[in-house]
Amino acid sequence: MAVHREILHQIYLIGPGAKTIQLEKMLRDHKWTRGLWRMSSAIEMAEFILLWEEVQQLQFNDCQDTIKWKWTADGSYTAKSAYNALLVGTHSTLRGDWIWKALAEGKHKIFTWLLVQHKILTADNLLIRNWPCEQKCAFCDQVDESAPHVCLNYNFAVEVWLKVKEWTGLPFTVPTQANDSFADWWHHNLLLATGWHRRNLAAVLMYTASNLWLERNRSVFEKKLLSVGQVAGRIKEDITLRQAACGTPEFESSLVS
Repeated sequence: MAVHREILHQIYLIGPGAKTIQLEKMLRDHKWTRGLWRMSSAIEMAEFILLWEEVQQLQFNDCQDTIKWKWTADGSYTAKSAYNALLVGTHSTLRGDWIWKALAEGKHKIFTWLLVQHKILTADNLLIRNWPCEQKCAFCDQVDESAPHVCLNYNFAVEVWLKVKEWTGLPFTVPTQANDSFADWWHHNLLLATGWHRRNLAAVLMYTASNLWLERNRSVFEKKLLSVGQVAGRIKEDITLRQAACGTPEFESSLVS
């Protein structure tokens, strides 16, 4: 039956007293309607009409009733199918190895792990935790603060990403206001790369996003704001120090203006 189970339950409660009689016998000569004089509201009457329409479509045969398990193709129960059913909706497309294998320091990996899951403490997440904070973005003071806005698609952030792309020459798409999810943008860019190139690109994306977050914190806690060129310069400095120590990440380098 397509009728909602809540309707069936309500009709069941006010229906005939015998609850163990077979369904076919109850439907014969409309015996199932006995006792429905207990209906006392327009809602119950409307539910009864819906159920009546469904009941008229029922057809019975002499086949024995069977139980069918909907999580397998043949309708048979298996422990594996039950386990998989419990996990429905819990699967994540997040590729953790793209983060942990990146050519960057641990602190940048941890930050990115939180960022792609939208768990960094921007105003929207602080308000969910009932922590007092300024709801508007510290950069523009125009829109509510969120991780994608701060680290991705705010005009200031976009200009920083442009600087980094010009300097590194790496093949990633510069964010736009249409990018409403850092995780989606991150996945899209890294999906196009493979192996060492992916680890290399992931590192540069990490350094850039981390420095944008640091700039946000500087604006919030120190009431200071660097220029686009200065933030890009700090990203270059961080990456250059990593290159001096480890030789990676690597790319065609030019001066940041």
